Amino acid sequence: MKRICKSFISLFQRQYIRTRFLIVMILLSVLPLILLGIISFNIAKNTMSEKHVETNQNHLETINDVADLMFDNVIKLHRLILSNSRLQQELKVSAKSEDGERGVIGGNDPALQIQRIMSQYFIDQNNINSVCLIDNRYRAVCYGRSDNLGIYEGNTQDVVNSDWHQEIVRAKGKEVFFSHNVLLGDDVPSSTFSTVKLLLDPNEYPFQKLGILIVNLDKKVFSKMLPDESNHFTVQDENNQTIFDSRNNNDRYVNPRSLEELQNQGYLITNAKNTTTNWTFATAVSPEVLFKETHEISRLTITIVLIISLASIILSIVLSKSITKPLAKIKRMMLDWSKGGKKEFKEQFQDDEIGGVIAETFKKVSWENDELNRRVINLQLKEREAELRILQSQINPHFLYNTLDSIYWMAIIEKQDNIAQMAISLSESFKLALNRGGRKLCQSKKN
Repeated sequence: MKRICKSFISLFQRQYIRTRFLIVMILLSVLPLILLGIISFNIAKNTMSEKHVETNQNHLETINDVADLMFDNVIKLHRLILSNSRLQQELKVSAKSEDGERGVIGGNDPALQIQRIMSQYFIDQNNINSVCLIDNRYRAVCYGRSDNLGIYEGNTQDVVNSDWHQEIVRAKGKEVFFSHNVLLGDDVPSSTFSTVKLLLDPNEYPFQKLGILIVNLDKKVFSKMLPDESNHFTVQDENNQTIFDSRNNNDRYVNPRSLEELQNQGYLITNAKNTTTNWTFATAVSPEVLFKETHEISRLTITIVLIISLASIILSIVLSKSITKPLAKIKRMMLDWSKGGKKEFKEQFQDDEIGGVIAETFKKVSWENDELNRRVINLQLKEREAELRILQSQINPHFLYNTLDSIYWMAIIEKQDNIAQMAISLSESFKLALNRGGRKLCQSKKN
């Protein structure tokens, strides 16, 4: 990690100022926007989840209250039927009858009695699929069914050995709710579920068994409790067996999925416990539905981030250009000045840190440097002129004349006429030079 940071810093430092400025501006503007978008999405996601949980919990509480009301009516139906003295008498007589399958309970048609009680006391009969009254000899009369005991028809001993019979015996007269239709069996798909009560004679103590009352309810009763456009709703018993599923009433047999499985698949689960039946009412919101609104928020957030990022990049380019453009002018001024080109600069700069300070300072320094160079050159010229004057002052015409005269006589002695003539010519040249072309020279000029 440290090596990567060093490499990035090294690469960053090798870039032009404008490039570095752009990188910094983009990082400072785009990265916070991306971070803000991520935070906004997570906040929106959590808010949507909490909203769904709160809404579904309220729906479940309402459904639970409605279900309790319905279950309470079913319990009242059981007790109203048991409280009918004529039915009690019929069940007692039927228990003593030896008339086979056509016992007394069938002869006096108690189904009509059940129907009258339901019509008189029970508010909503649409949810009731059938009602069966069974005497102590397990002979049944049913309202809403034609096959009476269903799978137990002709096999009354199987009723005694069944799990549901043993459970109602243990309940001692309390109404028991089953997740399936007890007359069809647990393994047979059914759109109904049963509530069963062991009928005990309330007029005698200890209570004597009168028979069994089975009320089969339609599972579609749960769909009537659901609000419009509700989420996936399911009812499960204590063994996590599906009783009702809003997608499919027989979902338990077609595609069973427990609440745990749904939760593992990303569903948002909200549940409520029904105190009457100990069943669990639950809603499962799929990820597609749960995050539908958050996806829209994320798309909107991404769009806004992209627009702001693009605007930030454009603004960064403009701002960087406003800084690098005067720097580029100053660079050209320096190059021209270093090559001996321009001595006066006509470039105009804004009155800011670059144009008002750096550029003007450079102009002033360059002018002062040029002025200093001119002074140095003038001083050098004056110095050379002074040196020449000193040399000229050291060359005395009289000294030159005596020297040439000595050379002349040495040449005569040595009989070198050419050298003697050269000395005379040089003497005449110096004489003309000192006299500015004149043939005569004053003695004062020789000295």
